[in-house]
Amino acid sequence: MVSLALERLNLNPEECVMIGDSRVDMVAAQECGLKSVFVKTGSAEERDLDEIDISPDFTLDSIEGIF
Repeated sequence: MVSLALERLNLNPEECVMIGDSRVDMVAAQECGLKSVFVKTGSAEERDLDEIDISPDFTLDSIEGIF
């Protein structure tokens, strides 16, 4: 889905960031070459990412104040 969105929007992965609160979001970001921001508001915890060897570029407690 991420690759399709990049293609349709004519964007390069280097121009984008994935903000998400799940393992799926972080895996998608890594596989597509996006920077990633893990937000600790979902069901996933940082240790869940460690188990699958995923290291987000940034980790936030919430998205409050990001925009």
